[in-house]
Amino acid sequence: MQVSADGKMLVFSSEGGPEAGLYVYDITDPEKPVPIGRSSPLSLHTATIADINGNRYVFAAKNPSNPAMVVFDITTLIP
Repeated sequence: MQVSADGKMLVFSSEGGPEAGLYVYDITDPEKPVPIGRSSPLSLHTATIADINGNRYVFAAKNPSNPAMVVFDITTLIP
C-alpha cells in the first residue's frame, strides 16, 4: 500500500482469488476515498508508485509461481 507523493492517490495490491489485482483510490478527501481504478485479476504482492517525466506509474511484482514485474501507467487517473 502506498500513497502518492502529492497525497492524491492510494494504491494497493491483492494476491490470490477473484479479488486479486491492483486497486487505485482517489484520496483527495481522505475521509471519503473513491475507487478510480482496478486491474484485471492478477495476483500481485508489491506495488510502488513512481512519478517519471510527468507520468505516474505503478510497478508491481507478480507472484513467484510465475514471477514478473508488471507496470501500470495510471497517469490518466490522477485526480
